[in-house]
Amino acid sequence: DDLGWNDISWHNSDVISPNLGQLAREGIILENSYVQPICSPTRSALMASRYPFTIGRQGNVIVPYCPTGLTLNATLLPQELKKHGYDTHIVGKWHLGFCKWEYTPTYRGFDSYHGYYTGAEDYYTHVCPYSFRAAQDIPAGEDKEEDVDLKALGYDFRNDTLVDRTAAGSYSAFVFAEHVESLLSTRDPAAPLFLYLPFQSVHAPLQVPQNYSDLYSHVQDRHRRTYLGMVTALDDAVGRIVASLKSTGHYNNSVIVFTTDNGGSTLYSGNNWPLRGNKTTLWEGGTRGAAFIHSPLLRHPGTVSHSLVHVTDWYPTFLHLAGGSPPSDIDGVNQWEALNNNSLPPARDYFVYDIDNKKNFRAAVRWGPYKLIVGDPGPGEWTPPPELCPRNTTLPNNRTGYAYSQQNHTAISNNICDSESKENLTENAPSSPAHVETNSIANSTASELHGNEVADYNDILTARKHRRGDGGTKGDRYRDFFNNAVEYLSALEQNKEDGFETRPNFYPVTEDTYRTENSFKATNNARKTNRIKKWRTNKSRHTKDKTRKTETPSDTQHFSNTQELPDILNSKLKLQLYNLEEDPTEEEDLRWSHWQVVKLLLRRLYEDLPRYVPRDQPPNDPSGDPKYFNNTWAPGWC
Repeated sequence: DDLGWNDISWHNSDVISPNLGQLAREGIILENSYVQPICSPTRSALMASRYPFTIGRQGNVIVPYCPTGLTLNATLLPQELKKHGYDTHIVGKWHLGFCKWEYTPTYRGFDSYHGYYTGAEDYYTHVCPYSFRAAQDIPAGEDKEEDVDLKALGYDFRNDTLVDRTAAGSYSAFVFAEHVESLLSTRDPAAPLFLYLPFQSVHAPLQVPQNYSDLYSHVQDRHRRTYLGMVTALDDAVGRIVASLKSTGHYNNSVIVFTTDNGGSTLYSGNNWPLRGNKTTLWEGGTRGAAFIHSPLLRHPGTVSHSLVHVTDWYPTFLHLAGGSPPSDIDGVNQWEALNNNSLPPARDYFVYDIDNKKNFRAAVRWGPYKLIVGDPGPGEWTPPPELCPRNTTLPNNRTGYAYSQQNHTAISNNICDSESKENLTENAPSSPAHVETNSIANSTASELHGNEVADYNDILTARKHRRGDGGTKGDRYRDFFNNAVEYLSALEQNKEDGFETRPNFYPVTEDTYRTENSFKATNNARKTNRIKKWRTNKSRHTKDKTRKTETPSDTQHFSNTQELPDILNSKLKLQLYNLEEDPTEEEDLRWSHWQVVKLLLRRLYEDLPRYVPRDQPPNDPSGDPKYFNNTWAPGWC
């Protein structure tokens, strides 16, 4: 939960996560795994295999007082798996609505539930605070809250449908691990099992046992120390669960998928370096998630995949493994065969990041190497991790960035920043408490609404185009993409009936579709090194964003799904185009030089607009106040 791109050991060797690191190295690391910019939309996409904008779940989380949930018209993944004889269990965070029982896990296909309904709570007391004020403007352009002043504090932990107070006082990651250990020890490993384990870690509030934060004594920022300690505590919990899978006979026929739900929140010490943006934004830092798949059944373990994977894909992938066929109305594709067979092309070459039209329209799509952003994607800063010292002139050998360290993941102590350098790095940075009392948790649910209230360090680095010396292979692929794009666009403009059926495969299988860890390290280490050096030589943390030119139109207009392509092109919405294979950090906007590709991706977006459903976000209802339910967050009020 809220785990950033740079918050895991295979992207950042300062992070101590040996269990996750081993699972990733012995599986397939997914370097193009995409999620939604924020929590509830990602969870809905996982459970229903539908783009959130098609079911009204885009753009926002389900707050505790909101009288709604994941649409009851959708058949969820556990419900499908039940049809194929699977035991289904959820341990952890739900966050898909609870105002009535029908929205809760044991009514949506899960045999058991052990966890909490809301979006954020104290890791030890399991109390969730929430408040909203009358007519108070929410920053970053969100709507005003309802005309009610409410502050509430409620306990939130359940075992199935019953309130479970035995968890009080215990750290949630270890509560979840202990429950899974008990579950696995009491069941027949031959019986099919689907276990959904959405950890609370590492969402705010920042809390962890002291012995974990002490592992990062070389990191001077205390909030970052706590956050990294939370990652290591999460890793320990995962290690316990994998050990239990093995000791109980479940492991040999298992498939393990690990993914974050959105990019890291820089407000609460998460980090997505060197990707641009953070949680809630449509930049890569908000949507490209740290992820891997691990299984003894994989044919090519120990590899890195750059194929596109979307969170909706896990539903049909798991259903395929269970021997079933996916419903016809889902957006996901089965990834198993493509990930498990090097000779096959990737399973997808296109997806929609999001479409949201709540106040100001914003959307983004990916096709082949290209990403088109329409409207305002959110703050576009690049946020270096506090571990880096801006006045160092050389890059420590352990700083591999994109590269994956083969060494044991131990804390590095030879890169301690002096206090003056550290102060310069963290000035004006938002602060968050390392250990928080229950009554002072800074409305972590609201932080999901306002996650783009970060200091805008726009364009810390000089925009440039990434190039790689591969003899022109990728250049040829991009020229092919552009030529095919022009042909496709021409077919559309001539109203050919088969125009939509002639889309080429822009991701042919090449030698670098799957690369070993060492080769991936070799091709990316120089890129990260140069980027850090450029950042260190920049004298200002608040420089102008060169990709946002003054001639860029405003983004204050709505976008109608009845508009034709010329209307879209002539609208006053901001357009940005990036080649993510050449420029994964989104520094060089290509919209002026690649206008025909812009038109092509706009056409793909236009095809998806008729599926748009407005946000399902009814007014907050004070009937859900915990005071009416013995001071607990409970169903039964909508």
